[in-house]
Amino acid sequence: MLKTFGYIVELLLMFMSVFSCMLRENTDRRPVTHLIEGTVLHYDGIFSIFRMCYDGSNLLTLSASATVPPLSLYRICGDTVRLRGEYLNYGRGPEDVLNPVIFTDTTGIYLIDNNDSPNFLARYELSEAGDLILKKKTDLSWIEHPLMFNRFVRVADDEFIVLGGRAGERELLSYIDVVKKEQKPVRFWPEDGYEREIFGKQVLYGNNASLDVCGDKVLYACPYGRYLDILTIEKTDVIAHNCIYDDLPELKTAPGSSFGLRPVSRYNGLSVTATDEYIYVIYENAMDSDRKGYPWYFVDEIEVYDWNGDFVRKYRTDCPFAMYAVSPDDRSMLTYTVDLDTGEDILVLYDLSE
Repeated sequence: MLKTFGYIVELLLMFMSVFSCMLRENTDRRPVTHLIEGTVLHYDGIFSIFRMCYDGSNLLTLSASATVPPLSLYRICGDTVRLRGEYLNYGRGPEDVLNPVIFTDTTGIYLIDNNDSPNFLARYELSEAGDLILKKKTDLSWIEHPLMFNRFVRVADDEFIVLGGRAGERELLSYIDVVKKEQKPVRFWPEDGYEREIFGKQVLYGNNASLDVCGDKVLYACPYGRYLDILTIEKTDVIAHNCIYDDLPELKTAPGSSFGLRPVSRYNGLSVTATDEYIYVIYENAMDSDRKGYPWYFVDEIEVYDWNGDFVRKYRTDCPFAMYAVSPDDRSMLTYTVDLDTGEDILVLYDLSE
């Protein structure tokens, strides 16, 4: 379903692809330190993936189509992928979801159903038999004036930071305690000099941004420009900033465009994921001019940093990809790509242990 994924990406990033300037020449990008070759995994089925989480042997995916269950769980055995189960349904019933958002860590798999407002938070665990078991479900209907995007992280027991805030306010991140039913804005707002269309600015900086966590550090990566900030946070206070990249887009009023704004930048945004040790960064739409036959949104390079913001290495994969996930121990990586000969969506496994 990578074609479907491509259409979704085009809708989410329409401003960027239409209005952004071209990337600088590669001279301002980190040099490649590791060329890596992957193993194509065999699967007797069709993938439909919008987001993926990978623990080294299991792959949990959010579907890219409402015609299949929202959650799918796969087991990776050698060079083979086996479907273990499909969970939940799209709909408006008491056990259904409309817009699921997921986060995983060592304590479980967390899901927020984020329709017009967050409806509930569910925590699942993976049984030894490979089943997804619901352990706890918490009501979130008490959240006031919500504007939540597609990311959240757990910072402590029953405490979360979500990407979003009260609509129309200078809020991009929010602290939520689901037991005390507290919702407070985190004191973080992109200082790009634009302060007119606040709601539009919230949407541009929130939709498709990256968010991850390690201890008291939360990273935010902007979907436009080239901006990646490691925030040291205590509850709602930002104690320190550590920007790996600090190039925010210039927002310009654009009547007729979505939300009345368009971002202008020489860069096309970042997509970031992280483990407890490292931060993995890709430049959106940043392959060289030779696309190798792959769609425009595919990439083939990944920068790696530690949580102090220091550069560690840079990978180039043998096969460009649309999506990726790294195991918590940093020893392997899965990419979601397409076989150019057959047109089929495939998963490729990379060994990062060397």
